[in-house]
Amino acid sequence: MRVISLIKEKNISPKEISQSTGIKYNTITNALGDNDRNFTIEQIYDICMAFNFNDTYCVFGRGEKYGFKQQKSIEISSDIDFSDIKEISSRLFESESKASFLEAELKKEKEKDTKAQERLESLLNTITLLQDVLNEKDKTIRLLEEKVKRLEAGSRA
Repeated sequence: MRVISLIKEKNISPKEISQSTGIKYNTITNALGDNDRNFTIEQIYDICMAFNFNDTYCVFGRGEKYGFKQQKSIEISSDIDFSDIKEISSRLFESESKASFLEAELKKEKEKDTKAQERLESLLNTITLLQDVLNEKDKTIRLLEEKVKRLEAGSRA
């Protein structure tokens, strides 16, 4: 990406970028590293604004490298190479697909957790009920034992 080239050309540290733009340090190091992560359009715009890079150059490769001009839109000429946009679009689609998949998996896991929680609650209710029944049986046994003792004491007398 052109913005990364400018960052390296100017020897700007990830810490400087983070402090100037508010972009998370890890996001910056990931984008500057040798992985497949890149800055978002918004992050590129923030970096351009903070370090006086030309945002049109950074996004489309047109114009001068330096000289940030705050504008509501980026002027697009008809002879632009849209490969960067296609790449970004492709990555965005891939990311959205992954996000949808992960959301579906998370929903399945939550449903499993809900079913397990319901099963656990049912088992706890059953245990509580059985404990109550056992307590009542113990009470009945004690009463019957007392009655037997009284009867035995009465028959000896």
